[in-house]
Amino acid sequence: MTGRRLAWSAAGLVAALGLIAMLSSLRPSAPGVAPGPPAATVALAAPAPASGAAAAAASASGAAPAAAAAETTPPATISVQGEGVVTTTPDVVQLVMGVQVTNRSLAQAEADAASRMNAVIDKLTSMGIARDDIKTVSYNVNPQYDYPQDGGAPILRGFEVSNLVSVKIKDINRAGEIIDAVIAVGATTIQGLSFDVDNPAAANDQARSQAMQDAQHKAQQLAAAAGVSLGRPLSISETSTTSPPPVPLARGVAAAPAAAAPPPIQPGTTEIHVQVSVTYAIQ
Repeated sequence: MTGRRLAWSAAGLVAALGLIAMLSSLRPSAPGVAPGPPAATVALAAPAPASGAAAAAASASGAAPAAAAAETTPPATISVQGEGVVTTTPDVVQLVMGVQVTNRSLAQAEADAASRMNAVIDKLTSMGIARDDIKTVSYNVNPQYDYPQDGGAPILRGFEVSNLVSVKIKDINRAGEIIDAVIAVGATTIQGLSFDVDNPAAANDQARSQAMQDAQHKAQQLAAAAGVSLGRPLSISETSTTSPPPVPLARGVAAAPAAAAPPPIQPGTTEIHVQVSVTYAIQ
């Protein structure tokens, strides 16, 4: 009987302690103090990311091999120049013509120059030259001075007014006739005659193709001599020129009397040059 009482007493004691603990957990916290987490709760914080310096230090052991793998040596190359030349017959004449007038009065000089130039332009248009093919290239007014032999101050004796236009003549066979006609109506200057091709696109394309073929042939020859294989082009640049240059021509009224035959104009041929610089990869 006594042993049974002790057993119940021990069980009652355990139950009482459990009840006290439960009541204790339900007791409100003190004002301003947040209740703490249960004793069995464990907070697991994620590891903070390493700083830039730490990350660099951590990967230092593998950085050098990665950088070495990323580095690439410049490709081996061959650079050559190719040229293409196409000969064609010019179909237009370009020349500069105009008037030059001197007078003691600036106003009179300008009026005379304007009157002469209007007559020149009217003659050009009446002979089939389009106004779009006539372009003013210069208009100058220059004072003219006399310089005394005794070293005195220069003396103004008048003004020189010059007006020049560039003219495109699309019928080469009429160039000499047109030159004489404008001189007859007041032109005093004919200069800078040159021949050109009005639409050089086809000739330029042909010369460009020749230049690229020439460049590839040279590159293949060099690669074979060096024992390497020619790869694809890495860079291409082009320059083009047209020859011959303008022909110096100066003619005035005194050189073209009214009864003289028109001056012969021979266009000859024009060469269109295209040069290319090509860099090829080699293997």
